[in-house]
Amino acid sequence: MTEDRRIGGMKPAIWAVLLGEYIGIAVVLFWTAGTVDWPAGWTFLILFVLCVTPMSVGLARHDPALIEERLKILPQKQQPLWDRILMVLLIVLIGLWLALPGLDAVRNGWSVMPVWLEAIGGIGVVLTLWANFAVMRQNTFLAPTVRIQEERGHRVITTGAYGIVRHPFYATLGPFFLAAALLLGSWTAVLISIVIIVVFGWRAVREEMHLQDNLEGYADYMQKVRYRLVPGVW
Repeated sequence: MTEDRRIGGMKPAIWAVLLGEYIGIAVVLFWTAGTVDWPAGWTFLILFVLCVTPMSVGLARHDPALIEERLKILPQKQQPLWDRILMVLLIVLIGLWLALPGLDAVRNGWSVMPVWLEAIGGIGVVLTLWANFAVMRQNTFLAPTVRIQEERGHRVITTGAYGIVRHPFYATLGPFFLAAALLLGSWTAVLISIVIIVVFGWRAVREEMHLQDNLEGYADYMQKVRYRLVPGVW
């Protein structure tokens, strides 16, 4: 029987994924900027690492099954074709969102962002990341792909943030992209953030159609919780 080796509460494979993510973000940010002399870029990277690392450790201890599930970003069995297409679209959009600030705000100087807006963006990054973590703690079935997790006893989650809106994960993740774009000082990234939020909304509608047809109790849940992303609005 093999030993379940963990470092700081997480498996080495998860640490490797996190490290790869941090390095990937840093490379794209500073390569597109053409310089490492970019305070906003370093601020974003440091805030991201300081938030995501303890969040991941906490999630690994609280719900190891979920963090394992969230590593499955490749197409999954029972994942509908439309969701595979939307995931590709989101990957492309997020790649553009990450690459644009360096080209826009640093290399070419197309955008000029007021310092106070950058500061609001930095605060927003921290708040939205931790709000996103709180949502993940409330829903053990919060996989990156749309599918019914029969092997894990998939059921409808109705408590916590899910008692307020039906898609609190998108409701907190969308504003993260907007806040980070402000922090990085890029108006073009702000525009891409808005597009990403629209795609999240589109995906939420399609996801609900799938869950309504395939997950017991979801249709009743939709009747009880009326709003998708913003209470009182939509």
